[in-house]
Amino acid sequence: MKPKMNPCSAAIMEILRAWSAPGAQDRELALRAGIVLMSQEGHSAPAIARAWRTSASVALKWRRRFAAKGLRGLRRPDGLPECPELRRDVIREMTLACLGGPAPAGQHGWSVPAVSRALGFPKAAVREIMDGEKLLKRREQKILGRTEAARSRPEADLAELELWAGGGAPDGSSASRAAAVLMVVDGRRIAEAARKCGREWNTVCRWIDRFAAAGAAGLRRPRLPGLPPVDAAELLARAGRAREKSMAVLAERKDALARLLATSPPAGRTCWRAASAARALGISRHEAIEISSLCGQPLEAHPPELEARLDEEDSLAILLATPPPKGRFDWTYGSAARALGVSTRKVVTVAMRSGLRPMTRTEEKRARSEARHEARHTMEAEALASLLATPPPRGKSAWRPGTAARALGLYSAKVIALAGEMGITLASAPSPVKDGQKPPKL
Repeated sequence: MKPKMNPCSAAIMEILRAWSAPGAQDRELALRAGIVLMSQEGHSAPAIARAWRTSASVALKWRRRFAAKGLRGLRRPDGLPECPELRRDVIREMTLACLGGPAPAGQHGWSVPAVSRALGFPKAAVREIMDGEKLLKRREQKILGRTEAARSRPEADLAELELWAGGGAPDGSSASRAAAVLMVVDGRRIAEAARKCGREWNTVCRWIDRFAAAGAAGLRRPRLPGLPPVDAAELLARAGRAREKSMAVLAERKDALARLLATSPPAGRTCWRAASAARALGISRHEAIEISSLCGQPLEAHPPELEARLDEEDSLAILLATPPPKGRFDWTYGSAARALGVSTRKVVTVAMRSGLRPMTRTEEKRARSEARHEARHTMEAEALASLLATPPPRGKSAWRPGTAARALGLYSAKVIALAGEMGITLASAPSPVKDGQKPPKL
């Protein structure tokens, strides 16, 4: 059965002729395109086979493939590039030729999928070409609108533009701008005008917009406003008032610093330093040093790094002198870091530098356990002393270790040890074995 062949558009026929050209590098693609091209011209399968020196079955196969899938059916299924000469410019020409032809049946125009199906190119490549053409058209329309706006200026502006370009401009920069705008108004391309004037394309476009908006006056270099005339007497009076104000501020700060130095230094410090005085007065450290030298009471000044280190050591020493947080036996590195708002590594560094040493977590646990055992030992010793001060149980002449252990809830060995520490000797229990009698066997 002869496969049904629909007539192809002129763009597809051009593509088929390009693929089947005698100088094509991909001979397999040229064979397939030639078979389809002769089929479109009305040749039979045997005639096509004789023309291309192949079999009739091969001709029928590629006719069916083209009828089912179009140009995509002629490409190799492995996705390798079939036609090396189809570079971007060739693909662009074929896409534009397809867009210039009649739209597919049932559609108002060419879409990206329709062009991709017709030419067999990827949708991404077709979309890139079509988007580029849209941007180019928009750019051309924008350039056309800019040049038309410049040409629509009154004749007086155009005459003044020619006068400036001929050498009558107020300055050299205005002359070059006028020459560039005049070339564009006369029909030259903006790129050519920019190249001849030695300027960028965007710069010439900005000049055209300024001419279209304000005429030749828009091409002038904007002049900066001049300085107002200066009155020497007023200037000297202003400087005198500023000096009096600065001297009053200096005297006020001297008094404030003298009152501050008469007070006691901050907690944990032996004297006022430049940094602490500056923080108390709300001024800079250098101002505090200068004012103190003018007052004859120079402050102890250190480099800012050393001041910061001393402040950190003082803060850590003051913190370790306060009671530890609730639920803690003593200050640890972590609790000190949380209290000061710094990292634990920072606390470790400051502690090693200053000789202060908070506890580690393990040391705190050990010290807490030892304190708990010591308190329990003291409580048990006090309980034993109170017990021995009372009369012994009924039927007993004295307190014995076992009796005291049962009364206190302790072991006998513990009671004997506590009594030994207190210097008390408890009566020992009588032996259950009489003299000369062997103990019973258990």
